[in-house]
Parts: sequence; structure tokens; C-alpha cells
Amino acid sequence: MKKTFALAVAVVFLAAMPSVAAEINRSVTVNGVCHKEIVPDRASLNMVSFAKHPTDVKAAVNSAVKAYEAVRAQVLRLKLKDGELTTSEYNIGPVYEWADNRQVLRGYQARIGLEVETSEIERMGEVMAIAADNNIKEIGAWILIVSQKKRQQVLQECLAEAVMDAKFNAEKMAAAAGAKLGHVINMTQDGNYAQPVMMKHSFAREMTADAAAQAPSIEAGKEQITINVRANFGLE
Repeated sequence: MKKTFALAVAVVFLAAMPSVAAEINRSVTVNGVCHKEIVPDRASLNMVSFAKHPTDVKAAVNSAVKAYEAVRAQVLRLKLKDGELTTSEYNIGPVYEWADNRQVLRGYQARIGLEVETSEIERMGEVMAIAADNNIKEIGAWILIVSQKKRQQVLQECLAEAVMDAKFNAEKMAAAAGAKLGHVINMTQDGNYAQPVMMKHSFAREMTADAAAQAPSIEAGKEQITINVRANFGLE
């Protein structure tokens, strides 16, 4: 009698398993996407104070330091909004040239780099004017960037929009199939982010400060951000 009862329970349990499995496997997988454009809110400019002397390394260093410190002090007096100054390089060494199949010492050189970053993009012309006025011979490319704070804010907003887009698509699919959307089972996210915008400018050594100050109106451009979400929802 006990064996008969146990066998009956097992048969009922096995018969119910396909139905349970079917309920568990009722789900829908969808994609959600968000596209946003971010306007860079900061600009960065790197310049190098360079000096060379045929015999005296100290003279080369002193000359480079003098120009570097003059530029640094004048840029600080601009009181740029959210301004940051960084020494980007400091190199001292001999200068050699090949002559008669051998290296010949031609002197010594010193390089000191200064990177200026600010949220006042339109004032980069003033920074370049200072560099030219102090005979800075190497002025790098402007780099227009998005601050970490602004980028994080936009990414969070875009992620939420991508999730809502996925849920909207899932609801439409569920309704079309005559089902009701249940809880989310799992979700993954991927994103594509553009590189900082670079604006290249080159200036002749003989360029005056007045010429440098006549900078064009700066168009920051935009970064493209795309976030994709893949979500799996249960169906009721």
C-alpha cells in the first residue's frame, strides 16, 4: 500500500514538472538604447619652455626656467575659472649630432612643460598670448574635454533612459503576445564613448602676443555617447 502511494505521488510530481518548467521559462529578452551628445566643458593646452646653450647646461636650464616661471605667474594672474596648472615635463640633457661617422656634442638643452586646464574655453587665446609674449616656442594642441563630474551625470541619465527603453520594448512584446510583464530576471549594459576632441594649432616663433590674442571663436563640438542595455523579463 505504501509503495503504491509513493508511486502515485511520484507520477503526479513528474506530470507537473513540464508545467512548472514552462512557467519558469516564460520570459522575454529585449534591448534598450540611449544616445546622448555631450558638449565639452573644459579645455587643456600644453606648452613647453625650451632653451639651448652650446657649452653651459646651467645657462640652458636657467633660461628655460625663467620663461616657464614667467608664463606660470602670468597665467595664474588670469584667475581662470576652475583653472589647473601642471608641470607636464622637465628634461635636461646634452645635444649630439652625427659628424664624420661619430657623435659630436653640440650643447645642452632644457625643456619644461606647462599644462593649463580651465572651464573658460573662450579664454585660451589669452593663455596663448602669454606664451607667445614670453617666447615659448612649442605650443601643443588644444584638447577639449568633458569634466568627470559632467560625464558621470550624463552617463547615469543615459543608463536610466536605456533601461526604461528596454522595459518599454518588453511591455510592448508581452502585450502583443497576450502576456503580462513580470520582474526583471537579469540585465547587462555596454557603452561606447567618444574620445576627447582635439583642436590643432601651430604658431611661428616670430608670432607676436597681439597675433596670438586674435584667436577665433571656439566651437567646442560634441561627444557622442551610446549606452546599450540587454534585459530579460519574466512573463506572467
